Amino acid sequence: MGHGHGPDSKNQGPVTCGSKTHHLRQLAAPVHSYKDIYNYMYRDDRSIPVKRVRLDSSSGQYKDAPMSVPFLKGPIPMAWLNAAAKLPGKTLNVGVAIWWLAGMSKTTAFKLTRKALNQLGVSRDATSDALKRLEEHGLILVKRSPGQRPTVEIVPVAQGVTKSENTG
Repeated sequence: MGHGHGPDSKNQGPVTCGSKTHHLRQLAAPVHSYKDIYNYMYRDDRSIPVKRVRLDSSSGQYKDAPMSVPFLKGPIPMAWLNAAAKLPGKTLNVGVAIWWLAGMSKTTAFKLTRKALNQLGVSRDATSDALKRLEEHGLILVKRSPGQRPTVEIVPVAQGVTKSENTG
């Protein structure tokens, strides 16, 4: 009889494995799926102190590395921002979130994350409305799949932007 394979299906009491007797206890919380395991193992526990370090190439020593702050990676075309800013609601906020994610993405199409939208104070309903507006105005392409976050791709701004529009 092996561990958990036999008449003792709840893993309570002694179980014989070869010549040794093991006392197995029942798990405190039943695990029903891989998601349960993931949530148990990878909880966001900010109480654990973590120190960021970087390798100093000149000395070969590890040095303290400051926490980086989020930033927008440019250039971001002003014509694109102007078009988004003229649209109602939280459309510009969603546009900024899209450009932030685009700056971190290694591909042209990427998933829109809840974290990016939360940082800019955009609700789920406002996100949906803003994505429709940006798509209708030709600023983004959106691929929607049931139960999935939308995949977004930024459309390059129209050609013919004059220098005066770029310099203000």
